Amino acid sequence: MISWRIPRWWSAWLGWVALLLAAPGGMVHAQRAIPNSVTAEGRLGFDGYATPGPWSAWTDSVSGYVTGGANVEDVRGWVEFPAATLDSDNGRRDKDMRKSLETDKYPVIRFDLTGVREEEAFGDSSRVLLQGTFDLHGVQREVTMEAMVGFEGSRIRLWTDFPLNLEDYDIEGLSKMMGMLKMNKKITVHVDVVFEPDSGGGDSTSPPSESGRR
Repeated sequence: MISWRIPRWWSAWLGWVALLLAAPGGMVHAQRAIPNSVTAEGRLGFDGYATPGPWSAWTDSVSGYVTGGANVEDVRGWVEFPAATLDSDNGRRDKDMRKSLETDKYPVIRFDLTGVREEEAFGDSSRVLLQGTFDLHGVQREVTMEAMVGFEGSRIRLWTDFPLNLEDYDIEGLSKMMGMLKMNKKITVHVDVVFEPDSGGGDSTSPPSESGRR
């Protein structure tokens, strides 16, 4: 685990866990109408591991849209991040990262949500399973990931972390200097996104071609 930076999703997740453990009578499922919503803010990052040691990269650039429904299981939508905006606080490493990701050719990291299953709920939070398509480096893979959803007034917050194998997305260039410097193909991805009700200017769709898909 990276010690130099503690993501916001981690402290928030601990707070939700404390509430869940303290809940009398166990979990209850929440029934809450979800409005159509657009991204207000968010972050995507990952923890990587290389020969010199662990490192992280983050971006605060995010766009997305949620199509609401009668409850959280009716929600569908998408969220995407410009791959070239990932920043590891190391210019040379960022240049290598953008080259491996081929950000000129595949500019967007994207997740399309196709299904939600609520596992547990308490108060203003729910633990859910998200189903959808994760698009990285022009490769799309069907994924299922555990996430937390929290309701903060009129805002909806979703955060998750999940393992990812770079080889599954045809990402090369993980070895430098004739193999002396290597990056582990397995990373941990973190996503923390806040949505707010759509005031009428949101975009419920984003053309697949914008992600540089193959």
